[in-house]
This record gives sequence, C-alpha cells and structure tokens, in this order.
Amino acid sequence: MEQLREISRKLNETVEKLKADKDIEKAVGEPHVIRDKLKKIIKESTR
Repeated sequence: MEQLREISRKLNETVEKLKADKDIEKAVGEPHVIRDKLKKIIKESTR
C-alpha cells in the first residue's frame, strides 16, 4: 500500500510539472510508465 501512495504522489507531481513545462512527449510517455507500475502493484496486492 505504501508503494501505491508513493506512485500516486509521484503521478501528481509529474502531472503538475508537465502542466508547467507543456512538454507533450513526456506528457504521453511518463503516464504509461506510471500506469505499468500501478498495474504491477495491483496485481501483486491481489494475490
């Protein structure tokens, strides 16, 4: 659960940074990485 909180916090920080930077490439790429990490955490936590 702690990992989930950390990922959530990082996601919020990333979103705010991308809004400020207006960096389209990162705006598309980084959420995919975070999504994959979240999927892994959810899969592990439901075992």
